[in-house]
Amino acid sequence: MTGAEFAAMRKVCGLTQSALSAHFGLSLRAVQDIEATEGHVKSHYTLALERVALNCAYVQANPMIAPPIVRKEALQVAGMITGGATVPRA
Repeated sequence: MTGAEFAAMRKVCGLTQSALSAHFGLSLRAVQDIEATEGHVKSHYTLALERVALNCAYVQANPMIAPPIVRKEALQVAGMITGGATVPRA
């Protein structure tokens, strides 16, 4: 994920850079630096943003906010919990 893709996902969640920095426990400047990254964003920031996106999807009752891979994994976990059908494992 590039910095621009990171920023786009943050915006889909409806979060400002300041709000995301609070979620991450980082300074506003750190979030700005992440979004200015021209190459790939460090994976731990990507994973953290995906987790925030999943929470935003739940809070806003809009599963499409969460990235596709996160939705797939959430369905797998839900299936295990409920004993229902699951999406095949990758």
